[in-house]
Amino acid sequence: MFAVLLFTRDPKFVPGWSVFFKKGYVSDAVTGVIIVSILFFFPSQKPSLSWWLDPQASNTPYVPLLSGRRLRTRFPGTSSCCWEEASLWLKAVR
Repeated sequence: MFAVLLFTRDPKFVPGWSVFFKKGYVSDAVTGVIIVSILFFFPSQKPSLSWWLDPQASNTPYVPLLSGRRLRTRFPGTSSCCWEEASLWLKAVR
């Protein structure tokens, strides 16, 4: 997926997905950020869709591939204070 995003950003023979942003705003780092962000949304286990046909059927709980708790335990440098500072910065940017 990373390679597909990287190669389709600006393939030169057709417009890529970078045309949706201002010129100069999209670099190779954006592709990496997209991939890491996706890890927070994709489930770690295949979801059971049996509840769609039968509302009484049990469903597996949603657990993302990467969560904030797992990120803080695996990478001790990412403490909660850093997340608070980042959220304040994002609010100021808006």
